[in-house]
Amino acid sequence: MTRVMQFISDERGIQHAEEGLLLALIAVALTAAATTLKGGIENVFTTANTKMATS
Repeated sequence: MTRVMQFISDERGIQHAEEGLLLALIAVALTAAATTLKGGIENVFTTANTKMATS
């Protein structure tokens, strides 16, 4: 019974799970930001390319 209580009270696994969830949340946020900014960034490079080609 004491080994079961030790296993239940051990929080190392919980900490790793929380860190994994935090990393997943950061990855989702970065993906959303990149998707949102994609059009604007693509437009900047297209404009620069066009101006360099016509110069």
